[in-house]
This record gives sequence, structure tokens and C-alpha cells, in this order.
Amino acid sequence: GEIRDLAFDARGALGLAASAGVWRGEPRAPTARGELEHLGAATPLPVPTDAPSALTTSGVAAGYTVERLSLALPGGGTLGAARELRAAPDGSLWLHDGTRAYRYAADKLEPLVAPPAPTPARQGAPERQLPCHACLAPTGADAGFALGLAAGAPSELTGRARADGPLALEAPAAVAASGAGEAWVVGTGLDDAWPRVLRKHAGAWSYLTGPPLGSFVAVAVHGAEAWLAGGHNATSDGTRDWPNGAGLLCHFDGRAFTTHTEPHGALLAVAAAGPGAAWAVGAAGLVLHVDGTRIERLAVPGAPWLRAVWVGGPNDVWLGGDESTLLHWDGTAWRHVDGAALGVRVAVTSLAPGPNGGIWAAGPAGLWHVKR
Repeated sequence: GEIRDLAFDARGALGLAASAGVWRGEPRAPTARGELEHLGAATPLPVPTDAPSALTTSGVAAGYTVERLSLALPGGGTLGAARELRAAPDGSLWLHDGTRAYRYAADKLEPLVAPPAPTPARQGAPERQLPCHACLAPTGADAGFALGLAAGAPSELTGRARADGPLALEAPAAVAASGAGEAWVVGTGLDDAWPRVLRKHAGAWSYLTGPPLGSFVAVAVHGAEAWLAGGHNATSDGTRDWPNGAGLLCHFDGRAFTTHTEPHGALLAVAAAGPGAAWAVGAAGLVLHVDGTRIERLAVPGAPWLRAVWVGGPNDVWLGGDESTLLHWDGTAWRHVDGAALGVRVAVTSLAPGPNGGIWAAGPAGLWHVKR
């Protein structure tokens, strides 16, 4: 019969009205053998009742200069800002500007995947914004994982070829991968009945149970370990979901999950720092440093929202965020990179290691190489 109307609800269920009747279709729950991996309930850690300690800085990080970048786009034009960048093992960069993803190597920028073919429906229409936060996870010079290319499912990239995963999340937000073939995807979503975590392990994807209900927007891996960061609740800006409320930091040690609830605010980024160790940052200048069973809680003065963290070692930690915030820990003190060189009140949303101890930084208003 003739289809007269259709609509999706918040759970992804489809309602369809036609001349021959009315139907409702439910999203398929994970039922096939191997699709759902039960890892047991997470063990909660004690919730702190005191406020984080103030993070003190000791002046400007000496020996660093900031170069603002403008990269030539294939076919003309330039790319002078990026929402995310990630370093591949060969030193190349994967980055995206919110709509398209690129690989940057040998001073050349090229698309990670072929852009969509032009159609009459696309003429004059704005490009679709990628709804994820950490959308890229390179594992080699031309291999890795990406979000936002397929509806809810992670895509595995090899060269210019793309293979979409068989499983999907309601709202995938971040992907991370290790060279051992492990990959994790975490999501936000508004339906508590659906899993928020996917893992590729031993060549197969599965949904994981174990992490508590929450809104996860960051994930980091170290060998068999994984760290998931976000918040207990979610909100949306119309393009992406964001965590809010108390923060969540979940650690998978290879066997089971433990969970830290941070009452000071939601977490927006996390970086693994070794076995049982990680750094996480988030709302109102929040910084968490986990080392085994010890959790150090800090807050950056002025309470800028921190959106990026990168760890090169115990004496090499970088934090980035709003209000031109770019901080470096050198093992003895926190020091800041001159914000004037970045720009006035810009946001640093992504960090990646650069050559010779430097760092790449990106945000909606700029792309920078911090050289040493």
C-alpha cells in the first residue's frame, strides 16, 4: 500500500502509517551468540566528599614556540582548524574538521575515505556534522578505526577501503584501538536499555555489560586495559550528546570493571598512562590522575573546561581546554604555553604527540604545532 507517514522515537523504533494499516518496528536487540559479553557488575570506589586541590602553575613552559598551521586541502582551499587529531604509529596525523576526515603526512593532506558522491539532493546543502567526540583511532600508517561513517557502527579502514562493523551503538561517541587488534567504542544515548560499550576482541565485535549506566564520550586503551570517561547523565547541543552531572571514570583491568564517581563534574577526555594508570579531564578545570589505587584530584584555577589530555610518560603530560588553556607537566611543575600565541579565548579540543618532544593541538578556531 501507499506509505503516508513514518517517524522514529528516541529508542530508534519506527512507526509507519500506510493505506493498508499501521506498523511499529523495534530495533533488534543483541541476541546472536557472541554478540553480548557479560563481564560482571563494576565495583564502585568510594565517592570523595572533599573538593579537588588547586593545580598550581609555575610560569611559562620554556623552550616551546607555537606555530599556527594552515594546510592545503586537496582540490583547493586550506584547513586552518580541526575538531580532533590523532597520531598514527608512523608519525602521520589523522584529523577531522567536524565533517570530513583527513590524513596528514609529508606536508600533504588527503581524505581518509572517498568523499560522498555529489547528488542533486546534496547540492547547496550543508555537510552532515560528525556526531562523535573522538572519531578516529589510527593503528598504522593507513589503517585504523573511525566513527560517523556508518549509522552507529564503527568502520575499519585499510588504505582507502572501508569495512563497517556488524554491531552499532545508539549514539557512538569515541573509539580507541591498540596495536594488538583491540578496539573499544563507547557511546552516550538516552535509552538505558541499550549497551554503551562495544569491543573488538579476538577478531569479533561484542556488546559489553559491566560499566554502569552513563554517558561516555572518551575511551583510552593500554594493552588489555581500557579507561572509559563521561558522566552519569547526558544532554545535547543538537549535534552531539554531552555528559553532565557527576563524572564517571571506569577502568577495565582485563578481567573486570571498577568505577570512580567524581562529584565535581563530568569528564570529557582520558589518556592511559601505563598499567593501572590514567589521566582524565573535564568540567570546571577538573583533573584526575589515577595510579594504581591512588586517585589525585586537581582543579585548574579559573575553572576552564578541559577537553583534551595526552600522556607521553610520567614527566610529560599535556592538558588542553577552553580559554586558551594549554598546560604541560614536566615531572616537577605544571607550566602553561603562552595563550597569546594560540589566540584569544580559543578552545583546545584535541592533542597529539609531535616530533622532538613537541605537541600538535587543535580546536574549532585553530590548528597549532607546539615545537620544542
